Amino acid sequence: MKKIKLVGKHLLGEIPAAFGCFGALVDLDLSFNRITRVPARLGQLTALHSLHLAGNMLTALPAAIAKLSTLTTLNLNGNRLKALPPEIGLLAALEVLRLDENTLTSIPAAIGKLSALTTLNLNGNRLKALPSEIGTLASLKVLRLEGNNLPALPAEIGRLSALAFLDVGKNKLTALPDEIGDLASLGELWLNGNWLTRAPPTLGRLTALTKLSLENNSLEFVPAELGQIAGLQRLYLDSNRLTSVPAVNPKP
Repeated sequence: MKKIKLVGKHLLGEIPAAFGCFGALVDLDLSFNRITRVPARLGQLTALHSLHLAGNMLTALPAAIAKLSTLTTLNLNGNRLKALPPEIGLLAALEVLRLDENTLTSIPAAIGKLSALTTLNLNGNRLKALPSEIGTLASLKVLRLEGNNLPALPAEIGRLSALAFLDVGKNKLTALPDEIGDLASLGELWLNGNWLTRAPPTLGRLTALTKLSLENNSLEFVPAELGQIAGLQRLYLDSNRLTSVPAVNPKP
């Protein structure tokens, strides 16, 4: 058996340990049930590529999840996770990690070991900080952090050379690191709904940027350097304290 899909079947409690017997299983989808615990035996599914457990009642993951060495997609959206085990950093093949709408207050430094990761979704948690190790995610293209409690971003975020989409809207950011201007591949940057009073001039170095949202902050001005971004198509500045804005894409 290669695939098991039991979505919305009112499964209760622990995932049956018997699932660990399906050694050839590639795709397991148990989303939208009432599962409260993942047994360590699930780590025996060493051929598993996709594990979908969204919409359950999980509060923790077992360290044995590190044994899923071929896992490329892990969907844990909409659970009650309070923390992640550091062993999650051993999922060397993981490309997509979805953790939206949990109760995470932090993520382990080991997250930086996920060298294959391209998508990291953490919307709607309670994050208060990001580890500096996040800057080592060289393959990361999409980072979603909307609706957390982040007061700042680490300077190391500027090392994410492949990042194309960054959403840190609806947090508690009061400033941005200058290093954000080093994100050479960034096409969309969402900063709406924060407490920003200024935007760094280094934003003008984001030459790949097409969309920039700065609405619902406390900006009194925006840097003239934004006018250097030739490809900028959408600039959102509503609900700030601006008295003027710079010319964007001025003609020579």
